[in-house]
Amino acid sequence: MPKPLDQELLRIARNAIQYAEKDKYYPISFDRNQEKRLERLDPELYKKYLEVRERNLKEIERFKQEIEKIADKIQKRLDKYGVKVFAEFDERRYPNYYYEIFIELPKRRLSKELFKQFVSEVKAIGLVFNPQTKIWGYIGKFGEYPPFKLGFEKDNDMGILEAVQNALTYYEKTAVDEKDIMYLHNIYSQLYYILSVENRPLSTDEFDSLMKALGINDDTFLVQEYQNLSEDQKKQVLVQILQMIENVMRNIHSMVNY
Repeated sequence: MPKPLDQELLRIARNAIQYAEKDKYYPISFDRNQEKRLERLDPELYKKYLEVRERNLKEIERFKQEIEKIADKIQKRLDKYGVKVFAEFDERRYPNYYYEIFIELPKRRLSKELFKQFVSEVKAIGLVFNPQTKIWGYIGKFGEYPPFKLGFEKDNDMGILEAVQNALTYYEKTAVDEKDIMYLHNIYSQLYYILSVENRPLSTDEFDSLMKALGINDDTFLVQEYQNLSEDQKKQVLVQILQMIENVMRNIHSMVNY
């Protein structure tokens, strides 16, 4: 039977792993001595700990990269004013993990007319002026995308339905047998169940998983666009995606059984 201190470590580890599985931004971590003890006491639990820790580290890094992409997009839009756009992250006090996107104005003051245009544009994006720091910016929690209105340039970024249609068209062209239909059918069934039985739209994380399941890995702005929709708009978009998937399944079935 494990010693009291070992039992306590196992209890803490199980609770921490369970919590980290539910919250992908939870920074689960033990020191090296604790890890060695955990590996000796319960190899399977130790393996689970490593898996969950690695997943959460990746999710934290992925979200940071997506926020940096949004900051880059703002930078491109505001380049004409000579400003610098930064993204910084505060990971010191879980669960209060924050990120900040803020603007540094050029040392040379903008003309009144140009400054007026700048203020109008940053307001339109959704940035907020802090009178204490005299900085335009936005502070948000990890996992929550900023409600910015950045627009989608046709040459670089697509709306949700266009991106899904392109992904499904590619999938249809590369499909070879009934297994490809079954893969789409599983996606279709899960989405149909949530919309029809649970009668709700997908959460932001569920939508992100849907995009990746359809082969859309770089979905930062699609997730942001989805998050900014109303509940009814989300349902409308998801119903259209259901119809797209159904059409592609039908086309693949006709092709492989021709």
